[in-house]
Amino acid sequence: MEKKPKQVVREVPKSTDVIEDEVAEEKSVAKSNPKKPQTKKSTRRYLNKDSNWQRVDESFGGSEVTDFTMKHCTVQLQHPDQPDYIWLDLDPTVTKKTEDDGFEQAIQVAIATKAVLDKHKLKAFVKTSGKIGLHIYIPCSGFSFERTRIIANNLADEIHQLVPDIGTRSETINHRKGKVYIDANLNDYGDTMAAPYSIRPYHLPLVSTPLDWKEVKPGLDRYKFTMEEILKRIKKKGELFHDLNDEKITIQNGTIMRALI
Repeated sequence: MEKKPKQVVREVPKSTDVIEDEVAEEKSVAKSNPKKPQTKKSTRRYLNKDSNWQRVDESFGGSEVTDFTMKHCTVQLQHPDQPDYIWLDLDPTVTKKTEDDGFEQAIQVAIATKAVLDKHKLKAFVKTSGKIGLHIYIPCSGFSFERTRIIANNLADEIHQLVPDIGTRSETINHRKGKVYIDANLNDYGDTMAAPYSIRPYHLPLVSTPLDWKEVKPGLDRYKFTMEEILKRIKKKGELFHDLNDEKITIQNGTIMRALI
């Protein structure tokens, strides 16, 4: 993930490749004026002068942007025209009162997703969205964005056939009410998704958390994926997205996917 462009969810300048901005820190620098801000300079590197893609080093990201949702895309900086994986976003269309029911429906759609992936012998990874949905990552290599969108939509259509009562492929929000939108459209160069372990803006700030597929079952408690608990979880279960860019997996998936176009 360190080689991928990242995006902070806030307005960022687009005028130069390397932008120095002053980050104000509220510190008590004097008893007479405890609210006087103290500033320091930090360097932020962008993919190009017209882009808001931002490279965030761990040392910088850990100290400066941990309170922001981090988003990333499907490409590496070295190969911006070849996505490393396909995304499927399982997104319940619900009201605040029916969020928990919506998440349970998303679990059922994810189970159907796993059945389709297993049918095609595709290796994939799953995480919570940090809100009420689930995100699927399917590693691949050697495809253009146009082809990955075709594959994603073909898979999404097949998934929908298994869960027509609770899933939908409609892009119209009014037609999606009470159902899980199986979104295959986030597979273009400019598309982003909440990065693994990103904190989401939500009435309860939850972490977008990688899951073991065995955990994807009715009753999964999304509320346990908090900032306070996530490090304990990683220590116990390890990094479940560790093999996301494994060359063997991407090559094997790529071979299978060519038959799905």
